[in-house]
Amino acid sequence: MYCANTDVPGVKHARHAALKDRMLGIFVFSVTSALLALGFFRWLKVDRDLLTDSRKMVFAIALVLGLASVCLFLAFWIYTVQIGGSNGDFDIDFAPPLRWTRPGFWLSVVATVLACFGKGRSRIFVGIASAMLITIWFLLGLGL
Repeated sequence: MYCANTDVPGVKHARHAALKDRMLGIFVFSVTSALLALGFFRWLKVDRDLLTDSRKMVFAIALVLGLASVCLFLAFWIYTVQIGGSNGDFDIDFAPPLRWTRPGFWLSVVATVLACFGKGRSRIFVGIASAMLITIWFLLGLGL
């Protein structure tokens, strides 16, 4: 929302806070998606041939769970922007963020554990992306 009168106290600060919330969401989504994509392509080209069939399947599940956690973060972020940022509905009620953070956190934890069954750099990329998502979901659950 554009306000022509920027001399009004608080208007510039509110727009800056909203922009900061959006940029953080874009950054987290971009970095974790890039790491998951790097892990997938590395696994597809090099590391997949080095794994047994059961480890391939477990690592593929880790990739899918990591992607599901990123998609859930994107949906949470869009919902947060739609209700007015972190200053919206969440200041008075902690139940809505917990409905988002619990599944996202556990998807990330399981993806991190299952990523250990990979091999080479693909395991590192997916593990880092999932660990980063664990941290983000934990901080969101704390309300930070």
